[in-house]
Amino acid sequence: MSLFGDIPIRINGQVIDATWFNTLRTKLLLGFGDIEGQVVQVIQNSVTSQDVTTLNFDKNSFSQIDVEYFCRRKTDSSEKVVRGTFSLQWIVSLAAWRIKEGEFRGDDVGVVFDLLNTAGVVQVRYTSTNQAGANYSGNMLTTYKTWAAI
Repeated sequence: MSLFGDIPIRINGQVIDATWFNTLRTKLLLGFGDIEGQVVQVIQNSVTSQDVTTLNFDKNSFSQIDVEYFCRRKTDSSEKVVRGTFSLQWIVSLAAWRIKEGEFRGDDVGVVFDLLNTAGVVQVRYTSTNQAGANYSGNMLTTYKTWAAI
C-alpha cells in the first residue's frame, strides 16, 4: 500500500470532518520512506554482537538508510536514556556498507553499534555493557528513512 493509501478519498460536496485532516497530517509528518517505530529488546551485558532485527537491508533495494534510535536501559538503581542517529551507506568502490555516526543526545547507555556485511546485505548489530542493579529492562525504538538503490 502507498504512503497515502489509507487516507479517505474526499468527494466534492461531501462534508470534511477532522478525521480526514488528521489522517493527512499524520501521513505528511511521517514523510516518504519513513518506517513507523519498531521496538527491540536490549540484552544486558552482551559482549557478543546481537542483531537489531528491525535493521537489515539489501544493496539491491537501498543505497542509504538514515536511522534514528531511542534507547532506554533501566535497573532498580539507575536509568539511562539516549536519542541518536546514524546513517548506513552502500559504498560501491568497497562493495560494503559503512556506518556514519550522527547526532547523540542523552546518557551513555553502553550500547555500541556495528555492522555485519554479507554479500551486499547489511545487518545492524550492537553490544552492550553491564548496567548495575537488579530488575534490568532495556528497549530500543528504531525508525528509519530509506533511499532507493540507484
